[in-house]
Amino acid sequence: MAKIIYTNDNGNMVVITPVSTELTVEEIAAKDVPAGKSYNIVEDSNLPTDRSFRNAWIFSDDIIQVDMTKAKDLMRDKIREVRKDLLASEDVTFMRAVETADADAQAASAARKQALRDAPLASAISNASNVTALKAAWDTSLLGANPYN
Repeated sequence: MAKIIYTNDNGNMVVITPVSTELTVEEIAAKDVPAGKSYNIVEDSNLPTDRSFRNAWIFSDDIIQVDMTKAKDLMRDKIREVRKDLLASEDVTFMRAVETADADAQAASAARKQALRDAPLASAISNASNVTALKAAWDTSLLGANPYN
């Protein structure tokens, strides 16, 4: 089945799946793609099956690829989103350690908070050369369940 793709104003690829049997794919594109936007018609089989970094898709050389720079930024943003609650929880742990004057617990909590702050800068993210490697860069021991699996 043919799909219509174009890049929206946010830089994300939009995929339109025609459902009308009364209009051609070209007629649907003329109707549904915003004025002034160029589009391409691709076969469904040419869309990546892994949608983990869907907002990093680009159309280049007649194929849909993942822009790894953008995918890495999406991964870093996801880490920042997840770590927000983890940092808040760790603040509670740290304050309890302060209240009980537990220096070891304070040091452990401070180290965990620093690790959370450093998580977006992990070399595994920077060094990932493909989506599989990038998905594997998620630190489950620090951040919990991997949202990309």
